[in-house]
Amino acid sequence: MSPGGSELRALREIEPAGLEEVLTEATLAWERRLHWDFRGTADLIRNYVAMQALEGLALVERGRVTGYCYWVEEGPKTLLGDLFVREGFRDREREDLLLGGMVKVVRRRVRRVEAQLMQMECRAAALLREGPRPLVFPRLFMMRPCAGGEMESRRGGWMELEFGTWSMRWMEAAARLIAEVYAGHVDSEINDQYRTVGGSARFVQNIVQYPGCGEFVPRASFVARDGQGMMAGLTLATRVAARTGHIAQICVRGEWRGSGLAYEMLRRTVAGLREAGVEEVSLTVTEENERAVALYERSGFHPIHRFEALVWE
Repeated sequence: MSPGGSELRALREIEPAGLEEVLTEATLAWERRLHWDFRGTADLIRNYVAMQALEGLALVERGRVTGYCYWVEEGPKTLLGDLFVREGFRDREREDLLLGGMVKVVRRRVRRVEAQLMQMECRAAALLREGPRPLVFPRLFMMRPCAGGEMESRRGGWMELEFGTWSMRWMEAAARLIAEVYAGHVDSEINDQYRTVGGSARFVQNIVQYPGCGEFVPRASFVARDGQGMMAGLTLATRVAARTGHIAQICVRGEWRGSGLAYEMLRRTVAGLREAGVEEVSLTVTEENERAVALYERSGFHPIHRFEALVWE
C-alpha cells in the first residue's frame, strides 16, 4: 500500500477504540521481540488518549490507525515513549513520517529530544532526510536464561564489601554513585539525567516507584558498600513479564573496577530474579561500551535485538 494516502493526526483527536488494532499488534510485537509485557503501557495509552491528555501522533490511512508515536515533556527535554507501525504497513516512508512529524512538533518547544525506539525497523540513517539530524547510539538488547549455566561466585577484591538488598534509604547514595560513574560516559549522552545527582535521583525513582520499566523487584536489587559505608556498586532489577526479569541499572564505582565486583553484582541480581520466579533476564547496553558488552557475554547474555538511541540537542 502506498504511503501517499497517509496522514498524521494528533492523538488527542483519536477515539480510544480507533487505537485497538494498533495497540493489540504492538503488545504482541513487544512480547515476541523482547519478551516484554506491554499490556500495562497499552492500557495507560488508552486511558490518557480517552482523557485527551497524551501528546503524540497517529498515522491514519483510509480511516484506520496504522501507527502511532507518543512523547512526554520533562522541562526543557522531551522523551519519545514509543513509535510503532503495524506489520503490513511498516516501511521507511511511514516510520519517517511519524518520526519526522514528532521532531517537527516538539523541537518548537524544547531544546533536547531523547528516544530509544525498540520497535522501529529502519535505522536512523535511512530516515529524517529533511530537518535536524540526531546523534545516533547503537545499542543491544541482551538476554540470558536464569536456569542452566549458573554464574558461579568468583574470588576477588570485592569480597571485603558488604552487600544488601535495596531500600529507599539508599536513594541519595545511589543517585550520587550514578552521577559519578557516568560522568563523561557515553550513556550520559543518551540520558542526560545521569549528568547530575538530581537527575540520577529522578532516574532511580522512576525505576523503583513507577511501572514504565516493569515492576520493581527489591529482593533482586543490590547495593555494595565498603568499610566506611560508601556505596561501591548498585543494581536495580524489575519484572517486565511473568517469566522475564530486567536489569534496569548496574554500575560500579571507578576504584572497584577490575575487582570482580560488577560480575558479582550481576550474579547476585540474576540469582535474585530467579528466586523471584522469573525464567530469563534481559538488559540493554550501548555497543560502544565494549567492556560492559564483554562482561555480559562472559556472563551468559546474548543479543536478541539491536536498536538505536537517538538524541536531538
